[in-house]
Amino acid sequence: MDTPSITSFSPDSAIIGDGITNKNTLTLTGTAAANTTVKVYDGTTLLGSATTNSSGAWDFTTGKLSDGGHSFTAATTGASSSTTSGFPNASTTGVRDGVTLKPSGDLTINTAGAVVSGLDITGDVVITAPNVKLVDCRITGNVSFESTGATMEYCDVIGHNSLNAVDINPNGRVGQGDNTTIRFSDISNAENGIWLEGQHAIIEGNYIHNLSNNMGVPPDVAHIDGIQVPGSNIGATPLTSGTIIHNTIDMTSFPSTSAFISLDASNIEISNNLLKGGAYTVYFLGHGSGNEVSNNTFDLAGAYGYVEADPGTTTLGGNIDTTGALLPINTDGAAIAGSQGATSTATETSAPLLVKVDTAVPSAPTIVASTSAADLAKTHVETLKGTAEANSTVTVFDGTTKIGTATADANGAWSYSTKALSVSSHSFTATATDVAGNTGKASSAAAVTVSGSTPTQPTPTDPGHSGSEHTITGSTRSDTLTGTTGNDRFVGKGGDDTFVFAANFGKDVIKDFDAIGRHHDTLQFSKSVFDSFASVLDHATQAGHDVVISSGSDTLTLKNVKLSALDSHDFHFV
Repeated sequence: MDTPSITSFSPDSAIIGDGITNKNTLTLTGTAAANTTVKVYDGTTLLGSATTNSSGAWDFTTGKLSDGGHSFTAATTGASSSTTSGFPNASTTGVRDGVTLKPSGDLTINTAGAVVSGLDITGDVVITAPNVKLVDCRITGNVSFESTGATMEYCDVIGHNSLNAVDINPNGRVGQGDNTTIRFSDISNAENGIWLEGQHAIIEGNYIHNLSNNMGVPPDVAHIDGIQVPGSNIGATPLTSGTIIHNTIDMTSFPSTSAFISLDASNIEISNNLLKGGAYTVYFLGHGSGNEVSNNTFDLAGAYGYVEADPGTTTLGGNIDTTGALLPINTDGAAIAGSQGATSTATETSAPLLVKVDTAVPSAPTIVASTSAADLAKTHVETLKGTAEANSTVTVFDGTTKIGTATADANGAWSYSTKALSVSSHSFTATATDVAGNTGKASSAAAVTVSGSTPTQPTPTDPGHSGSEHTITGSTRSDTLTGTTGNDRFVGKGGDDTFVFAANFGKDVIKDFDAIGRHHDTLQFSKSVFDSFASVLDHATQAGHDVVISSGSDTLTLKNVKLSALDSHDFHFV
């Protein structure tokens, strides 16, 4: 059979391709063998089916979806002598093709909401801040998740003879490691692939393989596991909710290993995985409840058997071997729910398409005018501050006129400094737009009255023309400095400056860009140039002491700035 695929969903919203939409009815499109029936699933829930045309194309429109994460897969069923195709492998996991990696040493990520991508890390990665995303990186060492809400996608983790290639809550502290997601990663060369503690973990679409006894433990006591969920008997924080779905866990490289071991954990779903080899291929040791082992393919039975479950509650069903035959189960006295049945057919399943539905409208932001009366009278520049939904885009209005935007940080704080205001009364309001594109109601108004004469905004000292060179100089206040199509040199001179670039901006240089601290400068790009922080990083390089960002023949040089110092809060896209 041809392995089915889900190639796209629509409608998308806000940032195209980020997997987040504010629409709750989606159309999925994909491919499979011509003139076949495709069953569409959300997790393990069957949504419906579609029929491919003569070219193998199909589409399916969902019903109304709930807010939250969805994992869509497509499956076709028919006769087959092997069911191992379609599972993750070396070519479908790890750093994606076309990504250029930049060398790095040991890395500690302590900025909430940071997105780290495109690094070739020789050493250990420690994540101590919440909601961090690690994507398209190669790590020769260990990755340790010591905070909440972290995500790792499309990474190669080469354990380099470590105990665990990936540690989720290695310190066993309550709250650490919760809501961690590991997807589409190639994990190898450690005693354990993933050490998993905490709550609400998602382990999906990974290739875990080539694990071995690298720590020198005597072979008769070595415990080599693809995924190990330790229990409270060794001082760990047992996993209380987790999904282990559509992974390949290949334990054939070390014959006394187990593909999965769980110690008194509960509510764990192990489904649609390809599990190879081991001692007991799946082993529940302890008295956990609400665990499920279903629809997995076992390539080898393991040294002792397919599944071993101590007393507790474990649901089994639909597990097959590579010929499609349903498997016998050794329960060892466990309470078993469900039935294996008597017959089975081979099923080909697509890689999951992950979509987050978010239709919730953010609350109205707060807004206050923070500039002192004396400073306002002198500069006519007002700094507006407030709170909004974390990571949302805050749009600021003067009356009904949009005057600019700011980005709320991971704690919801935002600030915006106006240009020099006219001598009159002003009424400032703000709205918040979340990452899915939902815009909430406007804030209450912040009233400001400006008196005196209006100062001028900074302008080029030599306006020039396309291809000319000139300097654009700011003041000690927070300025907005807009580039031309010529080759501009910017000097901000202090304040929280915003540097604005449209298409064909030339070969520009910023001499004093400040990327660090709560008060920092901002680069604003037209979306026709860059549309996300990730796209900027893909076009940024460290050139000596400077960062160079390239867009075709145009370049922007940030003098004396480290690439590692830049984060998403330094950028705005309009």
